[in-house]
Amino acid sequence: MEKRHGSTIQTYRFRTKDKGWSSSALQLGTEAILASGVRVRNYPAFRDSFMCGFLCDLFLRPICHDCPFKELPRHDADVTIADFWGVRKDYPELDDKKGTSLLLAHSDKALGFLQQVDSGFTLVECSVPKATRANVMLTTSTPYNAKREDFFRVYRREGYEAAERKFLGAHHWFFRKVALVLGGNGLIAQAIKFCMVGVTNFAISYLINLATLWILRPLDWQYDYVIANIMGFLLSVLWSFYWNSHYVFGGEDKGKGFGLKALLRTYASYAFTGLVLNNVLSTIWIGVLGLPKWVAPILNLPFSVPANFLLSKLWAYRRDA
Repeated sequence: MEKRHGSTIQTYRFRTKDKGWSSSALQLGTEAILASGVRVRNYPAFRDSFMCGFLCDLFLRPICHDCPFKELPRHDADVTIADFWGVRKDYPELDDKKGTSLLLAHSDKALGFLQQVDSGFTLVECSVPKATRANVMLTTSTPYNAKREDFFRVYRREGYEAAERKFLGAHHWFFRKVALVLGGNGLIAQAIKFCMVGVTNFAISYLINLATLWILRPLDWQYDYVIANIMGFLLSVLWSFYWNSHYVFGGEDKGKGFGLKALLRTYASYAFTGLVLNNVLSTIWIGVLGLPKWVAPILNLPFSVPANFLLSKLWAYRRDA
């Protein structure tokens, strides 16, 4: 940075919280003040190349990927102090956007310590499930970045700028996040199974779509494809719900399935892709580009399937949601 700006760095803030504290790195930033008076600010944080590498886990020591202290309850310590991720959901009154601390007491000694400092802190008792629900790092080691060795190889041979060009762009952070969502904890296999169900779901929806268009053809309605999309949506979602709840997202409760609440969430999720997204895209394919109506559902597929999976995985079929 000094080389690029021709001035020495006087101050560097790695995690500025001017816009609040968030685990997404979309609110965090970095800031450097140079002797020349130039202030370099990067928001969001991953625009800073070093922060990008930090968020992508390129700089961690190897032991961080196999940490021997990822267990609860802890028997080798009295106290664990951490960030209280997820505080907004259960304790919104404690979320001041500046960060809330979590303190886990593992022994009677720790409880005695808490009684001594009670008057100097705002302390709220919390159950372990609530405290750890959004803080998976308390029990799980950081996923290993397969590009770590390549990064250090380039860094040692060609220097930081070369490694920066190859590994530290903001898009690396984005694709890293996507890969963790789709590939962590067996999710790639889950995504494949979801796509398999999606193929049959698409076939049913497509046949219903064509049948509806054929039935409405004598009426010569300009927007008959909208009705066809709605009919395909209503019937195909029931099919996909059954197979996704038993086969894809059932996990250890496979065969038990999900209840009415999950079904309603599924309809809400598919309403976005099946009604809003598909109709918007179909209007573009048919009304703007002049493509045949029977082609539109096929062109919608690359957009609707990924959206459906993410909504289903992260919301519709979450048992704790």
